[in-house]
Amino acid sequence: MGLATPDPASMGNVDHPFPSEGAEARLISITDRVFATIKEIDLAAAVETPFGARPGGQFVMAPITAMIVQSWDIAKATGTNTTPDVGLAE
Repeated sequence: MGLATPDPASMGNVDHPFPSEGAEARLISITDRVFATIKEIDLAAAVETPFGARPGGQFVMAPITAMIVQSWDIAKATGTNTTPDVGLAE
């Protein structure tokens, strides 16, 4: 069974509640979906986004940057390690 056609615009859809229970699993699910989309798109080709047409490589920086910043915010708020994941930051 192959992957569905990726929808880069769906990565900008953040209009949903974040659950108080199972938040970690939900975050992992969202992150996995973003990475799967990134692996499937041509980073040099223009993709339609909520912000208009953008090169795929430029557009994917938005969710990646958000994941890094939000991971730090969550870690800081919960008193856990704020060191960013080296692979993600790279």
